[in-house]
Amino acid sequence: MKKPICLAVSVLVCVFLAPAAEAGGIALSGRASTLGLGLELTAGLTDRINVRLGGNAFSYDRTFTNDQDEFGLDIKFRSLTALLDVHPFAGGFRLSGGFVSNGNEAALTGQSTSNYDLGDSRYSTSDVGALTGTVHFNKAAAYAGIGWGNAVREGRKLGVVVDTGVVFQGSPNVTLSASGPIAGNPGFQADLRQEELNIEDDARQFRYYPVFSLGISYKF
Repeated sequence: MKKPICLAVSVLVCVFLAPAAEAGGIALSGRASTLGLGLELTAGLTDRINVRLGGNAFSYDRTFTNDQDEFGLDIKFRSLTALLDVHPFAGGFRLSGGFVSNGNEAALTGQSTSNYDLGDSRYSTSDVGALTGTVHFNKAAAYAGIGWGNAVREGRKLGVVVDTGVVFQGSPNVTLSASGPIAGNPGFQADLRQEELNIEDDARQFRYYPVFSLGISYKF
């Protein structure tokens, strides 16, 4: 999935970049957002329409509790964006929409020291061994939002750009695995699948991922 999206982004750069240099200009923005830290290229197609291509990355760790079991989360934000901006009025207000190559994911590590409550059963940590897993969302996602600021606005080199919107990344997919002596037991595997469903249900709130972004733009 990543290769076609990266190819599409490359094609967009080739198609729009050269004409945009003459039509509406080109600008580079540095951003901090709920998708991570990123860089974004804005190209003006007309007085009211811009195209934006960007990339975001960030990582951090946290813990969460599910059914009294504690997990460590290694969260990685990785995404590429291809967006179209429409400025319906004179000024900075804009409507934005497009696609996100969504590499956001999390690695799960069980941190319980005595027992795990998995599915409808309780298991000792010595039987379970290392409990690990991953959380993934749809690799290709749609984006819709509004914003303020036109990075390629005529007569201005520096600007502030703000975005708020939603990434429609779908429901999460959780996989869990264990390394202990009970790992191959059918009953344990059934409980592990149930635990995956429980975590997926808790994480469904992120299927509509909110985006807020603030950045500084520079027009070339």
